[in-house]
Amino acid sequence: MKKLQKNKLYLVEWIDTYSYNGWYREDEIDEMTRGDTTKTIGFFIKKTDFFIILAMSLESNKDFAPYGNIKWIPNGCIVNIRKIDNDPYFGDNL
Repeated sequence: MKKLQKNKLYLVEWIDTYSYNGWYREDEIDEMTRGDTTKTIGFFIKKTDFFIILAMSLESNKDFAPYGNIKWIPNGCIVNIRKIDNDPYFGDNL
């Protein structure tokens, strides 16, 4: 995984886990297996051995805790990471 910059905005594309209750034959399992990806945009906080940790909100007031709505994404589920703070939609104001 490339070096990520703290408090910068990233788009993380990842494959989420899922499950179904019940008992199934292998051919049914094959039909239910999918590789859809989930896209999450957040401010990079840190990477651990198991997770990339993003905040959905970043507070600029130093009198408050800086991170809101934290998301832990398992490293093994990540397909792609793209820095987006220079994206035309977001501009350079982040």
